Amino acid sequence: MNDFRINNFDLLRMLLALIVVFAHFGALTGLPAIRAVSHYFNASLAVDGFFVVSGFLVYMSLDKAKSLGDYFQKRIRRIFPAYVAVVVLCAILFVSLSTLTWHEYFCVAWLKYLLSNLLLLNFLHPELPGVFADHRITAVNGALWTIKIEFMFYIFLPFLLWLMRRFGALKVMLVVYALAISYSMLMQYLGRSHAFYLVLERQLPGQLAFFVSGMCCYHYFEYFKKHAHYLLMAAIPVLLFSYDHDALYPLYPLSLAVNVIYFAMVLVYLGNWGKFGDFSYGLYIWHFPLIQSFISLGVFDVSPWLGTGLTLLCLFAFAYLSWHWVEKPFLQRRSHYRMVETQVQRV
Repeated sequence: MNDFRINNFDLLRMLLALIVVFAHFGALTGLPAIRAVSHYFNASLAVDGFFVVSGFLVYMSLDKAKSLGDYFQKRIRRIFPAYVAVVVLCAILFVSLSTLTWHEYFCVAWLKYLLSNLLLLNFLHPELPGVFADHRITAVNGALWTIKIEFMFYIFLPFLLWLMRRFGALKVMLVVYALAISYSMLMQYLGRSHAFYLVLERQLPGQLAFFVSGMCCYHYFEYFKKHAHYLLMAAIPVLLFSYDHDALYPLYPLSLAVNVIYFAMVLVYLGNWGKFGDFSYGLYIWHFPLIQSFISLGVFDVSPWLGTGLTLLCLFAFAYLSWHWVEKPFLQRRSHYRMVETQVQRV
C-alpha cells in the first residue's frame, strides 16, 4: 500500500472516548438530569468504533513492522504502561474511599483484584474491598474489559495474516467475519432468555467482525478511497436502521467501518488534534474510576452538573499526565503517536 496521511484518527479516537465517558456518566450516577443527556451517547457504538479503528491501525502496524517482535513491542509499549498505572494506582489510592480499615482493605480480596486486573482478567474480580459497595455499579473500572479483547486482537492478527497470505485475503476475512457475526447473533438470540449470553456476545469471537472490518478497509484502502462516497451513501442507512432491524445486523460492522474510516481517512483534514498529545486512551481508562470517586465523595449529590464538571476537569488532567508521564516515555521515538505532536505523520 502507498503511504498516506493518518488524517483525523486522533480526533476520531477522542470523540469515541468522550462518547463512552458521557454514556457512563448516566449509567453510573443514575441521576435523571444526567441520564437525559447521556441517553444520546451510545457507548456500545463507540466501543465498536474503537475496534474498527484498531483493525485498521493495528493491521497497518503489523504490515509496516520490521519483524513480529517489533510489532508486539510497539503494541505492548502503547497499552500496558498506562493500563498497569491505572490498575495499581486505583488499588492503592482507593483505600481512602473504602469503608474498611487499612488492615482490612489490604487483604486477599485486594490481592485478587490486583492480580486478576493486571492479567487482563477484570471479570474475575472487578471490585475492591469496601469500595463503591453502595453504588449502582460496584466495579472499580468497568471500561477495562475492552483492553483484554484488544490484546487478544494483537495476538490473533499475525495468525490471521498468515492465513490471508496462504488462502487469500478476501476469502479469509469473509470467513472470519461470517463466523463472528454468526456467533454474535446466536448469543443475542440466547440472550433473550438469559442475560449471561449477552455478556458472552461482547467477547471474542463476536468482536472480531469489527476488527476485521477495519482490516478490510486498510487492505483495500485504494478501492475504498476511490469509491468512498458511494460506499458511505450505502452504509449510512444500514447503520441507522441496523439497531431496529435484526435482518440488517450482519451488515452493521461493515457499515460502521465505512463511516468510521471515511471520517478518519477521506473526510477533509480537520487539523492536527494530536499536537498536544494523544489523550484518548487516558480519557478512556481513567474516566470510570474518576466518576465513581466523585459519586462516592458526594459531589453529584450537591449538584449533578458540578459533579460532571469537576469530573471532566480532573479527567482531562489525568489524561494529560498519563500521556506525558506514562504513555509517551514508553513509546519509541519513531512512533507516530509521538511524531504527530510536531507534524502530521506520514506512515
